[in-house]
Amino acid sequence: MSAVVAGVGQTRFGRRAGATETALAAQAIVAALRDAGLRPADVDGVVRFDRDALWEYDLPGVLALRALDFYAAVPFGPGAAPALVRMAAMAVEQGRARVVVDAVGPDDRFVNAMDTTLEIIDPRDAKVKRSLPMNQTAAGRYEAEFPVDRYGSYLLKAVHRRDGRVVAESLGAVALPYPAEYLRATPDPEPLRQAALVTGGLASPAPAQLFARTGEKIETHRELWPFVLLAVACLFLCDVYLRRVRLFGYRPLRF
Repeated sequence: MSAVVAGVGQTRFGRRAGATETALAAQAIVAALRDAGLRPADVDGVVRFDRDALWEYDLPGVLALRALDFYAAVPFGPGAAPALVRMAAMAVEQGRARVVVDAVGPDDRFVNAMDTTLEIIDPRDAKVKRSLPMNQTAAGRYEAEFPVDRYGSYLLKAVHRRDGRVVAESLGAVALPYPAEYLRATPDPEPLRQAALVTGGLASPAPAQLFARTGEKIETHRELWPFVLLAVACLFLCDVYLRRVRLFGYRPLRF
């Protein structure tokens, strides 16, 4: 699957827009969706700057989006806009996360030739960490990729070293949410009604109906050998009793 820019949206520029930052962001998103011929329900992933007022948690309530399958934030700074686009393209194409760090010094100049390592904390176990080297791809820019192979939030830390000494650290995170069906908070009775209709059962029975027989008969089989064994034991005792005990006295025998 290839990633393309299908729609663009923007709001009016000015010092007094007459709307909050959240409202302006929502207007830009709606305009981009309209330009792409999509609906809010078609959106399943979002990337944003970490300083934006509208977070991915707010989108379902503001724009009536469904549960997102992917969301991530990019630190705001010089060259961050291309990184934002590349991260969105990565989510569409590969299922891999690309981490981009732009190193800028106090004098607003790019910092080059640093030994940068990316530490990735596993979402299931905080003790499991992966370390990857980050290669410099442009002036002050360091990049690395890793596979997003499980659901959860990955904590990221880029450690910048020079001459073996740590000079800076960059923190971030990327998350792959669980599928939407895992997030369902309300019951869906329609599948139960369909199953009850097919099988002849009840979709929402009362507690008493759960144990009602409703004319149903269940055939069971019972083993007969214990009764046969008991009858044999009784006959054996009767035989021993008749052989050892004289019931009608003694009768003389004549030779």
